[in-house]
Formats: sequence, C-alpha cells, structure tokens
Amino acid sequence: MHLKENTNRYLENIVGVPKSDRNTILDAIYGQNGLLEKTDIDTYNYKLEKLKTTIRSKDATAGEKKFMPYFEKKLLPLLEEHVIGPVRRGKIASTWTNNNCESANHVLKTAIQWKMQDIPKFIDTLYKIVKCDQEERCRAIRDTGNFRLSDKFQHHYCGISNWSTLSEDNRQKRIKRFLKDLGKPNNLTVVSTDGTRTTQRTPSAGRKPQQVKQKRAERSNTPNSKRRL
Repeated sequence: MHLKENTNRYLENIVGVPKSDRNTILDAIYGQNGLLEKTDIDTYNYKLEKLKTTIRSKDATAGEKKFMPYFEKKLLPLLEEHVIGPVRRGKIASTWTNNNCESANHVLKTAIQWKMQDIPKFIDTLYKIVKCDQEERCRAIRDTGNFRLSDKFQHHYCGISNWSTLSEDNRQKRIKRFLKDLGKPNNLTVVSTDGTRTTQRTPSAGRKPQQVKQKRAERSNTPNSKRRL
C-alpha cells in the first residue's frame, strides 16, 4: 500500500521519528487492530483519539516538523475517503491492498517495454497476456508450467500421465471447473474447530462398521413391564 510507505517515509525523513516509534504509529494505523479495521463508529473514534494522543507525545520530542498537521490535513482525509469509508460500506475488505494491480501493471509495462502503443496493438497485447495467464493456470493443473497449485486448489491437480489419458471433452471440463473456482476449501477434507488439524473426509464418517441405516438416533420401543399379581 503506497499510503503506508509514504507515511513511513514522512515519519523518517521529514519528522525524524525513530524506528521503534514509527512502527508504533504505523501499527496503530495500518496494523491488524489498527484504525483501518472494520468497526463501529464508537470504536473507531476511540482508536482515533488514542492514535492522536500517541502522535502528540512523539511530536513533543521532534524538531520543527511535526507529524500531526500532515496526519490531520492530508493522511486522515485520504484514509477516510478511500479506505475507511469503503470498508465501512462493505465495498472492500479492511485487509485489501493494491499489490495485485501493481503486479499486473508491471507485467503490462514489461510487455510493451515501457513504450506507447496504438489502441489496436495495445488491445492485442492485453489479449495475449490474458491468454498466456489462462494457459499457465491450466499448466499448473498438470504441474508442467512455471506455477504450482496452492493448497486451496490442490483438488484440481491431475498429473500429466493421467491428463494424457483424458478425452478432450473431459480436459475442457476440468479446465472450466478450475477457472471458475474461487479457492473454496476442499470438500474432501475436514478441519478441526481450532483450525490446527486437517484430515480426509470419509464417506462412512460417523457410521459403525456394517451400519446400513442413516446416522441418526433410531426410535426404540421399550416393552411395558408386566404387572405382577
């Protein structure tokens, strides 16, 4: 996130805040429980006032340049408009970054060698990049390309030996399922409640050996005890 880098640069080069104090301020803004976390308005105001108190204490030991004017007049309005507001409205996640678009931007600039292109040629370049990306994702299924399947997509893996025996129809079905997958957890595994253990799901989970009936309590009939004369 450029804002975090710019904030750190301002604290270091303009204000001259030591590294430990910079980390304290950055964590209070961009950290896991920082100002950008999605919370109610009261919690947000509490965190904001606490952050301002921290900034004032750091500014007291700084030189001529202070961080508070930069924070109140420039940084906070940017965060509220482009991050805090959209997070509160549910448009983006609080952990959202622009790393993916920056990476794609670098790929695009490399493809055109940092030179301007005519619109038709530029569109053709974009098309080739997308087609190449799709092909590499398909090669990841076979483990024959430059990329590997992450844990969330391992259930799509098909070795080249098995891939070569599939019909073209089945290959296309596998590719379509993979491209539509958003990385949902593997349905063939079961994760423990605390998330520390993963094991394979079995069709007979919860059943005793040779059990045929459904996995639920069966109604039992208790015979009435005979009255004794």
